[in-house]
Amino acid sequence: MLTSDLAFSGGSHLLSRRAVMRARASSINHPEARFLAFWRGRPLVDDRGLCWLRRDHAILANRDSTLYLGDLSDKPRFACLIPHGQWAREGMVGVQFQDIENAEFVSLRSVMGRMTAEDGELAAVAQSLLNWHQTHTFCPNCGHRTQFTCEGWQRHCPHCHTEHFCRINPVVIMLVVHQDNLLLGRASVWPEGMHSLLAGFIEAGETVEAAVARETFEEAGVRVRNVKYVASQPWPFPASLMIGCHAEAINSHINIDTHELESAVWVSRQRTRAIILNRDGDILPPRKGSIAEFMIHLWLDRQTPP
Repeated sequence: MLTSDLAFSGGSHLLSRRAVMRARASSINHPEARFLAFWRGRPLVDDRGLCWLRRDHAILANRDSTLYLGDLSDKPRFACLIPHGQWAREGMVGVQFQDIENAEFVSLRSVMGRMTAEDGELAAVAQSLLNWHQTHTFCPNCGHRTQFTCEGWQRHCPHCHTEHFCRINPVVIMLVVHQDNLLLGRASVWPEGMHSLLAGFIEAGETVEAAVARETFEEAGVRVRNVKYVASQPWPFPASLMIGCHAEAINSHINIDTHELESAVWVSRQRTRAIILNRDGDILPPRKGSIAEFMIHLWLDRQTPP
């Protein structure tokens, strides 16, 4: 399985973030500039993927804040918010606007498995920044309302002059194995039947390895050793970095924390293969494009650390 199958990971390295441009005059009027519209936290997509619009498109007529995402092959890319009251019909399903057919605003999770590497990276940047702006309008230092600056990559407090940046929350996600079995867990809020790898936030003063061991024991009662890094994935829900690790279980006894998990189970390599192909009668696989799916494929192909 290739890293290009990992949603939001980029991989092509064609996106130039050009941080220096964030403090300069915007390239918003560039003839090749394109815009990704978000409404109620959802990007506009059609059958081909993300809808990149020209600046004068009707959908953008009453846009709110516009964020500079970077340059793709020297063509500026932006994201912008459409006011909530712009349309009453939920999702604008099948809306027709000039050169767009069958477009709708949908959850990014629902389309992340079918985006190109370039669109995935741009969507992750946009979703994270937009979420941050919507939830960090006041300065945590003095309580004053902050201002949108640097093309959307910073917020400035005019009262205490503090500069604020979008923070990323590190999360460990663990592929835990015992002999030739894989540990899968299920949270009650997930779609019915879906299981995935265990995961949890890294706490203050904690290493990645310590977080893997702590979270696995806290959630499933399983002790681990030989923690090794596998891969990472930006996860803009709202702004996390998933740090994928492989770990060897010392014991196979499961004792779940019911506040964290609804269930946890060891599955054989053979059954895991059926699950990941969506051919198991009881357990559904993780979301397509997720780092959990990616690491399980690596394990099935025996490409994870020994």
